[in-house]
Amino acid sequence: GSGRLLKGTLDLPGGGTHGGPVEVAAGTFLNLSAGTHGWGPAAQINGEGRVNCGVGMTFWGTELSIGTLQLPTAVTFNSPVTAGVVTLNGSGVVFNGLVEAGSVNLTGSGTFNGAAVVQSLSLPANSVGTFNGPATVGALSLSGGTLTGTNVVTVTNLTWTRGTMSGVGQTV
Repeated sequence: GSGRLLKGTLDLPGGGTHGGPVEVAAGTFLNLSAGTHGWGPAAQINGEGRVNCGVGMTFWGTELSIGTLQLPTAVTFNSPVTAGVVTLNGSGVVFNGLVEAGSVNLTGSGTFNGAAVVQSLSLPANSVGTFNGPATVGALSLSGGTLTGTNVVTVTNLTWTRGTMSGVGQTV
């Protein structure tokens, strides 16, 4: 089915399979708080609102384009993701498609297997950003985390106060 969240919060605590487009309007909150959520090939999530993926989730849909995306636990995206803000504060988050974001804030770990275009990337202490697809980053703040992977990460403005760059990839 499809849905439009135009006001308030929609909490989906039971998990399930979702197949149609979902609009999350500005100022609203879609909370996938419990259970395992699967999004099929025709699924879309879009809008200027906020989505929290608080449980195991796999997204195979055609599009996820949202204002704010919060990822506190294992989530796999097999489709393109566009977001104003992405916050990864858990582990096991995997992006297998293109990621386009205004800012990505990692306090956990995230793996980017597809291409990534990010205006601002923050890697504080104990965070790990793994880039196995090519990445372009406008501003990288490496302040105790680890930047690793197998591909090239092109950075325009680097602030490196502490942390590690490792792996066979390159930072240019």
